[in-house]
Amino acid sequence: ERPIQVWLDVSTREWARSERAPLYNAWIHSAHWDGQTTTLDEDHLVQLDHTRAAHITRTLALYATRHVWLLSSHLDSDGQPNTGQFPAVLKLAADAKQKPMPSVTLRADQQAIRQYIPTDANGNRPGLMAITAVPGAGKTFVNIELIVQLIQAGIPPKQILVLTYMDSAAQTMRDRLQTKLGLDNVASQQHMPTIGTIHSLAFRIITDHDHAQYLGLDPSNLSIMDDTQRNELIEDCFNRLYAYEQRPLKPYSFSRCADLAKTYRLTPDDIEQAAAQLDSPPLINQLKAFATVYRVLCQAQKQTGQLDFTDLIVLAIELLEGRPDVLAHYHDQFRILIEDEAQDSSTLLQHLITLLSGEAGNLVRTGDTNQSITTTFSTADTAVFRSFIDRCHHHGRVVAMTQSGRCARRVIQLANNFITSMLNDPLLHGAF
Repeated sequence: ERPIQVWLDVSTREWARSERAPLYNAWIHSAHWDGQTTTLDEDHLVQLDHTRAAHITRTLALYATRHVWLLSSHLDSDGQPNTGQFPAVLKLAADAKQKPMPSVTLRADQQAIRQYIPTDANGNRPGLMAITAVPGAGKTFVNIELIVQLIQAGIPPKQILVLTYMDSAAQTMRDRLQTKLGLDNVASQQHMPTIGTIHSLAFRIITDHDHAQYLGLDPSNLSIMDDTQRNELIEDCFNRLYAYEQRPLKPYSFSRCADLAKTYRLTPDDIEQAAAQLDSPPLINQLKAFATVYRVLCQAQKQTGQLDFTDLIVLAIELLEGRPDVLAHYHDQFRILIEDEAQDSSTLLQHLITLLSGEAGNLVRTGDTNQSITTTFSTADTAVFRSFIDRCHHHGRVVAMTQSGRCARRVIQLANNFITSMLNDPLLHGAF
């Protein structure tokens, strides 16, 4: 008997993690077997994980005759949002109630979001919507009002997926939405949408239910590299191959090219084959040198289980494209997808988002095509969001928020005129 218990980190995925020991799984399987042949598809693996977690949790709880204290955190040890399903299935503080929400008045240029209303509780079928906004137009405010509107229309909060590109932006939206919905920390576990960065979602897709095994990776040996760790690993790869003064490439240039190679899913062999088709010896030598270092980098990452941000997206796409059951699982889980700061998206990121939402799915993208800050150090391209806006003009809705509360209209006009003149100058085309 353990009358008082403290359970730590119940929001981490480890509470529902599937260390699928054959003996344990045989016991779980036999307890539910109906005599039919079982395929280890996504639904079965999810059920297996939940049954295991429920069994262990119930066993612990039976020993607690007085109190069980549950502690959770927003972030895991890698600094990523915790997305474990454990708190969602607990009846935490059943008397926790939502406070009444204050009413708001939308500006005329924000009113169009009111048209994005599902026809039923399954989210059928608002479709596509692009929200363009000048700086200070209230993008975060409108996104929160849109989420509240969807919840009030009957969409379960957990079926709404909100993606951002910065941890700070995700946390800001969580905090503001929690305040708007009148939720305390306990109630928010059950009544909040899934809000996080697109890279944390990709990591979740790869690691949930040991999906990494489908990709030939060890789920227990995966970690996310930040830029500093990635640069150190690249430097180490160069040191293994060349003396410092004999390096055929600069590590920084190699890093940018490696991102592009991963974005287009090129292997070292692909690059060597492309080099063989050229008739320029200097370029051939550069490509061969790149392929050599790239091969060592890929091998080192596979050995250590270290993934950079581009790897996360590429592997998540590979998994979803190769496993229809996994893709169907996320389609069922998330009925409406909202992307914030869409101007910082890229072709690769848009591909993942399109997979998750489906070609004709419920997708809202919010951004400002003149405000991208990541194009100088990533594969982000504002043309991706522009093309989505064009698509929505023909097959969806476009909401244009042109009124700013951040500065005077003359300042906005000056900035817009400056951007227009730069875009129309042939010498500066593509510089902004």
